[in-house]
Amino acid sequence: MVPSGDGFRGSATHKLLTEDLEYDGANLPATYFSIMSLAALRDGSFREKLDRDKICRFVGKCQREDGSFAPNWSPARGPFGENDLRCNYMATGILKALRASKELVNKVMNVPKAIEFILSTRGYDGGLGQTQDAESHAGLTFCGLASLTLILEYHEKGDMTIWDMCDWNKTVQWLSHRQIFAIDGPEENDDDGGLNGRINKPADTCYAFWCAASLEILLGTGNSNTIINSKRAESYLLDQAQHKLFGGFAKVAGETPDHMHSFLGLSALSLLNTSTKQEHGLLNLVPSLVVTEQTAKWLIAED
Repeated sequence: MVPSGDGFRGSATHKLLTEDLEYDGANLPATYFSIMSLAALRDGSFREKLDRDKICRFVGKCQREDGSFAPNWSPARGPFGENDLRCNYMATGILKALRASKELVNKVMNVPKAIEFILSTRGYDGGLGQTQDAESHAGLTFCGLASLTLILEYHEKGDMTIWDMCDWNKTVQWLSHRQIFAIDGPEENDDDGGLNGRINKPADTCYAFWCAASLEILLGTGNSNTIINSKRAESYLLDQAQHKLFGGFAKVAGETPDHMHSFLGLSALSLLNTSTKQEHGLLNLVPSLVVTEQTAKWLIAED
């Protein structure tokens, strides 16, 4: 937690000897993941220890004029750093996790502009990219769709759904084409059943989640496996991406497993309602928040 109370820094090693917002300020990624980690750990004290309104105001300061968000803000430079959909997602995720009021959110940020920016990144093929006219990318498609879902409650028309904003059928079609079916079968092609994030790219563990979660947001809970062949995806994750010696999941077959791909691999197995979920009791997820249903209920419950 930074001294200003605006949010979190990435590590205590970044702490300076003097309080200086120019060089020791909060950032959106560290703030988002810190809050979600505290929620997963059921640390109820964080609600008393955090100045939620102050953090929400920091999030608002990170918004640029075009509606996008930067990961950082300082008094001298204003918003700075990247400005793609990942930051929009983390910004709206923080607001949701802190149960920010509609009045406060519309006071500190421009909600219509945020929605406009997200929709501007949708390409001709239906996928969303890093920015306008960028290549469609499954991870960024998730960030955009999830951000829209989370920001809806702050829109002046509170009864809107994501389908009221846009016709997403082309996006569903684009996502459906992310699964790889090898002509020569799984015995000859490690990618069979896996999903990729862009056209003509190899399969990658994390995209099983990004695609499944995006389809769950668009089609409703439990419907991603009507588009994705869950058995083939499960086979890829367990037989190719899962490390037989170390355990955990790697990015692709033969690489060292890591925490991120292990988390997203398990999350995909849950969302796709695979036999692995049934056998091992994997918990249900809320795709837009990427947490279990229990954590989501605890997070947004009244004090």
